[in-house]
Order: sequence, then structure tokens, then C-alpha cells
Amino acid sequence: MTSLKAIDLEHIPRGDEAQNRLRQYFQYARARSQSKNPGQTKEDALREAIEKTMTEFPGFEPEFDRSYFSMSKFPREPDAKTRDEDKSITSTERECVLISLCACGVPCRYHGLTHKMGQRLIKEKKVAELKSKYNIIPVCPEIMGGLPTPRCACQVIWSDEEPSVTNRKTGEKEFEGADLTEAYKRGAKWTLWMAKLFNCKKAYMLKMSPACDPRDGIAARMLTKNGVTVIGV
Repeated sequence: MTSLKAIDLEHIPRGDEAQNRLRQYFQYARARSQSKNPGQTKEDALREAIEKTMTEFPGFEPEFDRSYFSMSKFPREPDAKTRDEDKSITSTERECVLISLCACGVPCRYHGLTHKMGQRLIKEKKVAELKSKYNIIPVCPEIMGGLPTPRCACQVIWSDEEPSVTNRKTGEKEFEGADLTEAYKRGAKWTLWMAKLFNCKKAYMLKMSPACDPRDGIAARMLTKNGVTVIGV
């Protein structure tokens, strides 16, 4: 006899990594509910799975059979009014672009300094130029990934498209208990989420940064992979 879990899963299609992770989390939640919490509905299990998936994949849009799952508390396809409200976020006369927050002068680099060798750390001319053309959206992948300021100086090494981040001085993989690679990956996902939220097709990112460098930065590579043009500043 086909289990309820298998029947339910037929209504959650396979897809990309995030969508398949949703299916996996749903299976776990549904199995647990059938054995330990019989009162939990399939909708409760799906909602739990969606929340876990969105924590891992910011901006994730789940796909499931809404005629099968009664998800009244989960957002459905936006109606015309909602779509119009959403447009207010990104509908401006000028294009929105991302920019590294530190390039704007905010002391969010690893050392937390506003000045170095007597010079203020800001790309003043470039920021002024971009402000005259675009609506700029500042982002800091390291902070959005959960790392503090100041923090250790980091380096990233790529192997088969997989990054490994370590302390540049000690080679350690953690900082204050946080896995550096995972923090940088998480920050990259949130950076991409911001690009999608504001419909950014360009990103002006800090050169030589393990997160933002156009060539080797983890966030920069994720943006490029998803169709955003990354320019170094």
C-alpha cells in the first residue's frame, strides 16, 4: 500500500537544489508527524519544510500543488493589487544596482576601520558617479552571512567550483565558532536575494575581497552565475 507520505510527495514536484531540499524536509516532517505527532497535518509538515528551506535558501519560492495542500496561511500567487505593491519596490525611473557597502565608506571590512594610512576608506568618486546614474543598493555579504566586524582577514580557494574560506593568517576554518565557508555562502545567497528583490542586473563589488571580488569572490560568483554583471571597484 502506498504510504500517505509518498502520496503527499507526488504533489511537490522535483526541481532545483532548493526545491529538492523542500521535498527532503517534507519527508522528514511527515514521517515524524505520522510516528510521533499524529495530529500534525500535511499542511503543517509542508509549512515546516518551507521555513527550513527558506532559511537555507533565502528568496526560495516553493512549488507545490495548492489544490492539494490547503495553505491558507502561506502566500499564494500574488493578485493584481499585490503585484502593483511589489512594483513599488523596484519601479523607479532609474535602474537599481548593488554596490559593496564598504565602498560607500561604512567600516564593515574585516578590520572595521574608517581610515587606513591616513586615507578614508571610501570609493568617493565612483560612488558619486554611480549615484548620478543609478539607485544604488549597498550590501555586505560578510555581515549578511552572520560574521561580525571586526573579524579575521580571510582568503578563499576554489576547487571544482566549490569555495573554501580560511583565516588568512592562521589557516583556521572557523572564527568565533562560525564556519567561515558557510558564512560566506550564506552571505552570497542573501546578496543574490537582494539583487532579485530590487531587480539589479549589475553589481559594483570591491576588488580583492573574498566575498566581492569579481573574479574570485563567493558572492560575486553567485551573482554572475545568476545573470548579474559584476564590475570591480
